[in-house]
Amino acid sequence: MISSGKKILVVDDDKELCEEIAEALSLEGFSVKCIFDGEAGKKAIAEYEYELAVLDLKLPGMSGYELLKFAKKQKPSRKVVILTGSFLAKYIDKSSEHYSAEQQEISTLADMIIDKPFDMEKMIIEIYELLK
Repeated sequence: MISSGKKILVVDDDKELCEEIAEALSLEGFSVKCIFDGEAGKKAIAEYEYELAVLDLKLPGMSGYELLKFAKKQKPSRKVVILTGSFLAKYIDKSSEHYSAEQQEISTLADMIIDKPFDMEKMIIEIYELLK
Protein backbone atom coordinates (compact mmCIF):
# COMPACT_ATOMS: atom_id res chain seq x y z
CA MET A 1 0.00 0.00 0.00
CA ILE A 2 2.02 2.96 -1.20
CA SER A 3 0.38 6.36 -0.83
CA SER A 4 0.22 8.97 -3.54
CA GLY A 5 2.38 11.45 -1.61
CA LYS A 6 -0.48 12.82 0.44
CA LYS A 7 0.61 15.42 2.97
CA ILE A 8 0.51 14.58 6.67
CA LEU A 9 1.40 16.82 9.60
CA VAL A 10 2.54 15.21 12.85
CA VAL A 11 2.53 17.42 15.97
CA ASP A 12 3.94 15.86 19.14
CA ASP A 13 6.30 17.26 21.76
CA ASP A 14 7.93 13.83 22.07
CA LYS A 15 10.50 14.41 19.33
CA GLU A 16 11.57 10.78 19.17
CA LEU A 17 8.00 9.55 18.72
CA CYS A 18 7.20 12.31 16.23
CA GLU A 19 10.20 11.39 14.10
CA GLU A 20 9.40 7.67 14.38
CA ILE A 21 5.85 8.30 13.10
CA ALA A 22 7.15 10.57 10.33
CA GLU A 23 9.72 7.99 9.23
CA ALA A 24 7.15 5.17 9.15
CA LEU A 25 4.70 7.29 7.14
CA SER A 26 7.44 8.51 4.80
CA LEU A 27 8.41 4.91 4.05
CA GLU A 28 4.80 4.42 2.94
CA GLY A 29 5.16 7.30 0.46
CA PHE A 30 3.44 10.04 2.44
CA SER A 31 4.91 13.54 2.53
CA VAL A 32 5.32 14.17 6.27
CA LYS A 33 6.24 17.21 8.35
CA CYS A 34 7.06 16.91 12.06
CA ILE A 35 6.40 19.77 14.47
CA PHE A 36 6.97 19.76 18.22
CA ASP A 37 4.62 22.44 19.64
CA GLY A 38 1.03 23.58 19.21
CA GLU A 39 1.67 27.15 18.02
CA ALA A 40 4.00 25.98 15.24
CA GLY A 41 1.41 23.32 14.38
CA LYS A 42 -1.30 25.97 14.04
CA LYS A 43 0.92 28.01 11.73
CA ALA A 44 1.65 24.96 9.56
CA ILE A 45 -2.05 24.03 9.34
CA ALA A 46 -2.91 27.61 8.34
CA GLU A 47 -0.20 27.80 5.66
CA TYR A 48 -0.20 24.34 4.04
CA GLU A 49 -2.79 21.91 2.72
CA TYR A 50 -2.37 18.80 4.86
CA GLU A 51 -4.82 16.00 4.12
CA LEU A 52 -4.33 14.60 7.60
CA ALA A 53 -2.93 15.78 10.92
CA VAL A 54 -1.71 13.55 13.74
CA LEU A 55 -1.92 15.55 16.97
CA ASP A 56 -0.84 14.81 20.51
CA LEU A 57 -3.32 16.20 23.04
CA LYS A 58 -0.68 17.58 25.41
CA LEU A 59 1.43 20.12 23.55
CA PRO A 60 3.39 23.18 24.62
CA GLY A 61 2.14 26.52 23.29
CA MET A 62 -1.34 25.34 22.30
CA SER A 63 -3.12 22.17 23.36
CA GLY A 64 -3.91 19.44 20.89
CA TYR A 65 -7.58 20.04 21.69
CA GLU A 66 -7.34 23.69 20.56
CA LEU A 67 -5.32 22.64 17.52
CA LEU A 68 -7.95 20.02 16.63
CA LYS A 69 -10.70 22.66 16.77
CA PHE A 70 -8.61 25.03 14.63
CA ALA A 71 -7.79 22.34 12.04
CA LYS A 72 -11.43 21.29 11.67
CA LYS A 73 -12.74 24.87 11.59
CA GLN A 74 -10.28 25.79 8.87
CA LYS A 75 -11.04 22.71 6.76
CA PRO A 76 -13.84 20.45 8.07
CA SER A 77 -12.94 17.65 5.63
CA ARG A 78 -9.36 17.41 6.95
CA LYS A 79 -8.78 14.13 8.74
CA VAL A 80 -7.38 14.39 12.27
CA VAL A 81 -5.91 11.61 14.39
CA ILE A 82 -5.52 12.34 18.10
CA LEU A 83 -2.77 10.66 20.11
CA THR A 84 -3.29 10.52 23.85
CA GLY A 85 -1.62 8.95 26.82
CA SER A 86 -4.92 8.98 28.74
CA PHE A 87 -7.74 6.47 28.75
CA LEU A 88 -9.77 8.61 26.35
CA ALA A 89 -9.50 6.38 23.28
CA LYS A 90 -10.53 3.12 24.90
CA TYR A 91 -13.35 4.24 27.12
CA ILE A 92 -14.96 7.37 25.71
CA ASP A 93 -18.69 7.19 25.23
CA LYS A 94 -20.10 10.30 23.59
CA SER A 95 -23.29 10.01 25.61
CA SER A 96 -21.59 9.43 28.95
CA GLU A 97 -21.97 12.05 31.64
CA HIS A 98 -18.65 10.88 33.12
CA TYR A 99 -16.61 12.77 30.55
CA SER A 100 -15.97 16.47 30.30
CA ALA A 101 -17.39 18.57 27.49
CA GLU A 102 -13.82 18.80 26.14
CA GLN A 103 -13.44 15.02 26.00
CA GLN A 104 -16.79 14.67 24.30
CA GLU A 105 -15.91 17.36 21.74
CA ILE A 106 -12.60 15.66 21.01
CA SER A 107 -14.40 12.38 20.38
CA THR A 108 -16.82 14.17 18.04
CA LEU A 109 -14.25 16.19 16.05
CA ALA A 110 -11.42 13.66 15.78
CA ASP A 111 -11.59 11.09 13.01
CA MET A 112 -9.61 8.66 15.14
CA ILE A 113 -8.29 8.61 18.72
CA ILE A 114 -5.30 6.40 19.50
CA ASP A 115 -3.96 5.63 22.96
CA LYS A 116 -0.20 5.63 23.51
CA PRO A 117 1.62 3.32 23.30
CA PHE A 118 0.24 2.10 19.99
CA ASP A 119 1.01 -0.31 17.17
CA MET A 120 2.59 1.73 14.35
CA GLU A 121 1.57 -0.71 11.63
CA LYS A 122 -2.05 -0.67 12.77
CA MET A 123 -2.04 3.15 12.85
CA ILE A 124 -0.70 3.29 9.29
CA ILE A 125 -3.44 0.93 8.08
CA GLU A 126 -6.05 3.13 9.79
CA ILE A 127 -4.55 6.25 8.17
CA TYR A 128 -4.85 4.61 4.74
CA GLU A 129 -8.52 3.94 5.52
CA LEU A 130 -9.11 7.57 6.54
CA LEU A 131 -7.49 8.90 3.36
CA LYS A 132 -9.42 6.72 0.90
